[in-house]
Amino acid sequence: MIFSLLFSGLMSEPHFGQSKTDTPSDVCRAGLYILLKLTLVPLDPWSETLKVIRGVRGRVGRKKQLAIIVDGPNVLRKELDLDLEKIREIAESMGRVSKAVVIINRQAPEKLVEAITNAGFDARVSFSRPEVDFAVAAMEATFSDKIHTLILTTRSAAYLPIVHKAKEVGKEVVVIGVEPGYSVALKKAADISLSLGEEAK
Repeated sequence: MIFSLLFSGLMSEPHFGQSKTDTPSDVCRAGLYILLKLTLVPLDPWSETLKVIRGVRGRVGRKKQLAIIVDGPNVLRKELDLDLEKIREIAESMGRVSKAVVIINRQAPEKLVEAITNAGFDARVSFSRPEVDFAVAAMEATFSDKIHTLILTTRSAAYLPIVHKAKEVGKEVVVIGVEPGYSVALKKAADISLSLGEEAK
């Protein structure tokens, strides 16, 4: 009731400044009028639309940011038939992919580079040791404030220290591998382990 009286009285525009006899109450009323206009304008029909937009924006803003690092020489082999598009699809079901990198060696054929690019990944050619470049890319993502989840696509237990370090700094770690040769230790160390063709463990 009190609010209704204040609202009805204050929302009638004051003519402050038009009289030489403005009283302190007039000044106060003018200030409150401006404050209410600024804070209560969204009471019009557009306000509900704005709330929806802000809500959607908030949900998008809170969506997990992901980084996918693929150990090309280890998993991109003809006999393994690993599908990069499937990996990206799995990642996108978890959040927003901010970074997607495939480490390949200098001997990688042009067709492989093209396939990597077409799948939405950045083909990063290693001119030294692919495992070193993989570790560097993984650490960049691990220490990025913008990344919440690190997805490593590899079968090698050599990257266990990366998994442990990423978890230590608060990242969620997902390891995606393929049989044969998918390290059991790597599976157990990850928060989520996926073997293509099998369910999450």
